[in-house]
Amino acid sequence: LSLATPAAMLAAAGALAKRGVLVRRLEAFEALASIDTVLFDKTGTLTRDAMVLGEVKVRAGVSVPEALAMAAALAQHSLHPVSRAIFSAAGGPAAALTWTAADVTEQPGQGVAGQVSKRGGTQAIQWLRLGSAEFCGIQPQFSTSLQASLSDASGWLATFELHEDIRSDARATVQALLDQNMTVRLLSGDGAEAVSRVASAVGIADFQGGCSPQDKLAFLKAAQERGARVAVVGDGLNDGPALA
Repeated sequence: LSLATPAAMLAAAGALAKRGVLVRRLEAFEALASIDTVLFDKTGTLTRDAMVLGEVKVRAGVSVPEALAMAAALAQHSLHPVSRAIFSAAGGPAAALTWTAADVTEQPGQGVAGQVSKRGGTQAIQWLRLGSAEFCGIQPQFSTSLQASLSDASGWLATFELHEDIRSDARATVQALLDQNMTVRLLSGDGAEAVSRVASAVGIADFQGGCSPQDKLAFLKAAQERGARVAVVGDGLNDGPALA
């Protein structure tokens, strides 16, 4: 009998390992049996670490495909998730981009800029900026906080709305927890609007944005003081203190 529990735990840990789940402490199995609250992070947890392109607004006289191709010429020189989403929407590495960029510079977290010209065309070389509205020197065109702008010497050229790509099993996971009468909460360091959109998509009614690592830890401690048994699900530095 004294070996039954550790044997069962080891067998369970082995079964999970085959499914890609690493169990750090075996006593977690016992703790999970009493969990009544699940605290989720957003980015990289309920969503993938990638974005997808939504609506595109363009200046009169410019088509959406043309604006996307011009932006992709700059985006291919950046590893930022926004740039990768725009480059992917334009066809990615396999696409034969109709525009090319030279002398590209990047301001981390703000955007990329460079000289853009059409392949085999007669149009003059244009100096374009792709990034935040502030970086491009223009006003935001969407109410959403997830957007990238494209500007030239004349000002605003295009704006690309971006959406976080929610994991395909996120909503079913949340619903399964709710069906077990769990309290499910979403805490994220991102803006309130982005957090609200993801929370609505996955079925979480209790959420909060703009949370620092200390905010998440404070919520966890307060919940524990109320007698709640909390499981924390996260993947980033923002979740470190709460996970610890």
